[in-house]
Amino acid sequence: MTSQNIVGENLRSIGYLATTFFMYDLALSLSGIFLPVYYLDSGLPLNQILLLLLITFLVIGIVPTFLLTLFPQHFERTMTFGILSATLFFLALLVSRNPIILGLTYGLFNAAFWPSFNLLTFRSTESMTRATTISFLTVLLPAAAGIVGPLIGGYLIENFDFSSVFYLGGILMIMAAMTSLKVKVQKTDVRFEFPQFSKSSPLILFVVVFVAGSLTEYYWLGYPLLLYRLTSSMFDLGVLASLTSLLSSASAVLIGRISDLKGRRIEFGVISAAAASLYFVGLAFIKAPIQLLPVSVIGGIAIAFATPSIALLADSFERKDYASILVIRELFIMVGRFGNVFIMFLFIVSYQFQNYFLALAVLTAFTIPLYLSFRFSYGLR
Repeated sequence: MTSQNIVGENLRSIGYLATTFFMYDLALSLSGIFLPVYYLDSGLPLNQILLLLLITFLVIGIVPTFLLTLFPQHFERTMTFGILSATLFFLALLVSRNPIILGLTYGLFNAAFWPSFNLLTFRSTESMTRATTISFLTVLLPAAAGIVGPLIGGYLIENFDFSSVFYLGGILMIMAAMTSLKVKVQKTDVRFEFPQFSKSSPLILFVVVFVAGSLTEYYWLGYPLLLYRLTSSMFDLGVLASLTSLLSSASAVLIGRISDLKGRRIEFGVISAAAASLYFVGLAFIKAPIQLLPVSVIGGIAIAFATPSIALLADSFERKDYASILVIRELFIMVGRFGNVFIMFLFIVSYQFQNYFLALAVLTAFTIPLYLSFRFSYGLR
């Protein structure tokens, strides 16, 4: 096969990957922002919702290690398994109110999907264009789904019921699974290996960043409940979520492209952390829906500037290490998410939303020196 044919095949594969991910994310966007409200309406108190999330995070952190250990040759194909597993979560939402069952099914599809999806994006891209491609796949496409999904979801919930978005989500997941079969995958004999920590390796710094970043994931519970408090109906909630997604998506791919050309990924990480900290301060003092719109612009800047740091992870290790590094990433993100549950327990259970977002602002600011140590300790760009 000529190099031109190989490039064409890779581009087609990335196209199928993008289509798969858009349908996958659209299916989740139909109900995602509404899930905490659905749990509350179903009779689950906030402490049981936190138990659900704790189980979810445990499964997301541990299952990828077993998948890579048991199925190393077919690890990239576990993305399809993850998409199909999402239909089990929608089914569980329809028939169960048990936080353990919901947490297990919620965690399973995330655990199977994300490491293999990230591995495919790493392997299918080269360093000079990696941040641009990742920005397109993980920022622009979710932004598009985040604009359309809540609008449709809010309308369906308001005029029918929650089950309508779960059925539609399941249909979209099946379509996404079928498209994912056209994505080019590679077999590999590389099994899970935990690299040795040493002063000469940047892995330890990435681990710290993984933990710190996952401590401040606000979209699981805090942000949806904030929107719920600001709106009067499910449709209004969906409209507000769509507007904020629209504002957040501005210039994301452009920023990723600039970082590829100028090699300023560390500086972009610092800007992202500063913008995210300011964003959380803004959320802490939101009193009306209209105030959320300018704050969302700051949130979009934070997301866009954070994307090149994902490319930096891929550029810092050899391709043979990608699968293990991505599994390790999930393990340490799990550790940070456990801390996240604790922070939510401290503040959200007692409805102290302002203190919750201010705490996230402080934690995010602490990641700035971590990014700087990438540059000064390892010369990473």
